[in-house]
Amino acid sequence: GTVPNLGTIQNCNIKSTSDNILTALDASCNVGGVAGQNSGSIISCEAAGLEVRFGQTASGYAGGIVGTNDGALSSVTASDVVISTTNTSILRLGGVAGQNNKNITSVVAENVQISASTASPNIFVAGVAAINGTSAKITGAKVAASLLSGYNAGGISVDNFGTISRAAVGEEGSGEGKISGRYVGGLAVNNNKDAKISDSMVCAVLEGI
Repeated sequence: GTVPNLGTIQNCNIKSTSDNILTALDASCNVGGVAGQNSGSIISCEAAGLEVRFGQTASGYAGGIVGTNDGALSSVTASDVVISTTNTSILRLGGVAGQNNKNITSVVAENVQISASTASPNIFVAGVAAINGTSAKITGAKVAASLLSGYNAGGISVDNFGTISRAAVGEEGSGEGKISGRYVGGLAVNNNKDAKISDSMVCAVLEGI
C-alpha cells in the first residue's frame, strides 16, 4: 500500500497476485506490502508476493512491509518480494522497510529480490531496512534466500545509525542468498559513529561489482 498506518494492524495476511504490481511514479514515494508509512504498530502480519516498480523519475522508499517505519514492526514476515528499478534517483529499498526510524523486532525477509542500479551512489538496497536511523533498533531479524543488488547493498542495512542485534543473513544451503554492488556489507555497509551491531551472523555470497 501507499497510505499511512496511524493505529494498529494485527494478525493480517496479505498475498499479492501477479497482476497486482505497484508502480511508483512520483518523487518521495512510500510503498509497502502493508502500508506506505507506519507511525503505529504492525504486529504478526505477513505480506507475500509484493512487486514494486519505480518509474524513471520516481524516488523514495519501498519495503516488503512498509516504505518508512516510524512506529513498531513486530513478528512480521515479508516473502517473495520483488522490487526493481533502473533509474538513478534517491531510492531506499529494503526487504522489510525502506527506512526504519523506530523499532523492528522479530522479522523475516525471505526470497526477497531487489534489483537496482549499480551506477548511482543514490541507491541503497538492504535485506531489512536500507537506513536504520539514529536510536532506531532492529532486533531478531532474519534474511534468507534473497538476492540484493544495488550501488550500496547490505544484508541488514546500508547505513546503520542505531542498533542491530541478533540478526542473521543467509543460511547454509539454498538459503544463503547473494548481495552484490559497488559497496557491499554482509550486515551493513556503513556502521556509523555510536551505532552498534551485536550477536549477528552472515552466511551469504558477497560480490563487489
